Amino acid sequence: MSAPMRFGRKLALPPISVIKHQLRIMRAADSLSDALRTETGSPRELAAVIKGLAEKYNLSSDRAYMLMDKLGIDRSLLKLA
Repeated sequence: MSAPMRFGRKLALPPISVIKHQLRIMRAADSLSDALRTETGSPRELAAVIKGLAEKYNLSSDRAYMLMDKLGIDRSLLKLA
């Protein structure tokens, strides 16, 4: 019996440790956005908090924008904060 024919290329998947790390980052971002959502502040104040977190913990701009999107804050406020 011959081997079955396969079409296409094999997709390279990241290692399990990278996937787990990304899941931990997403879970932390969700809990942070929930905590920030309960804060009673204007969008400009929340943007200032996110900018402070980015500077203190070397948060990438992509992650900062992701948090702002989850909170529904306009990205232009990050530059003003």
